[in-house]
Amino acid sequence: QPASGAMGATFKDTATLSGANTPDGTGSITFNLYDAPNCGGSVLDTETGNNVNANGNYTTPTGYVIQNAGTYYWVASFSGDGYNNATTARSDSTNMN
Repeated sequence: QPASGAMGATFKDTATLSGANTPDGTGSITFNLYDAPNCGGSVLDTETGNNVNANGNYTTPTGYVIQNAGTYYWVASFSGDGYNNATTARSDSTNMN
């Protein structure tokens, strides 16, 4: 988020948790930013949003400033909680120019 932008800007990701059965607030969503597809290359940023207690949208807490042109990939993972299993979803790529 956004799908493209200028180098030096701060970029964030948003993950949507849906279908969870009454999340109890003990789960978290972790966002990893990769410099290659399919979780390849280096992890450039890791951010975690805690206390997930409802289905809905969750955004990276601070975002990451990308300094080099290229395509980057966010991956969001829900840790699971007392009622729900863990899950991982790949987000859209971000093109920097």
